[in-house]
Amino acid sequence: MGLLGLFGESFNPGPTGDVKIGGSERPPRSNGEASVRFAVAVVMLLGALVGVFALAWPVTLATAAIILGVAAVYLVLGYFVRPRANMDNLGWAGGLFDNPFRWSDDFNRSLLFFQVFLFPGRFIAESIVDFFRG
Repeated sequence: MGLLGLFGESFNPGPTGDVKIGGSERPPRSNGEASVRFAVAVVMLLGALVGVFALAWPVTLATAAIILGVAAVYLVLGYFVRPRANMDNLGWAGGLFDNPFRWSDDFNRSLLFFQVFLFPGRFIAESIVDFFRG
């Protein structure tokens, strides 16, 4: 945070997003929809794991444990951590340029990055949970 951001934000604070922890309320899904989402989630997960295992050569038990552990942590974070950026405060020109007088737009851009980064994990985790609950 620069000096301009500190002074500008103290006079004109911008709105920021938030991070919610915990599962979300989702509408109930039909068995067919849950099955299709589960199939897509399994393909996504297996594709990602095969891609990562292809890069990790030679594959050992330790390497496999690390990769599967990181995948499990990612899915748990995707399921329980819900960042939500305030889309009205992303900088100038809809987020194309940084506002040098605010640090809150930088915070919102970080939240937007994590929101996009965790979305595949959220989709996969929610699809698996919905499939086995239904």
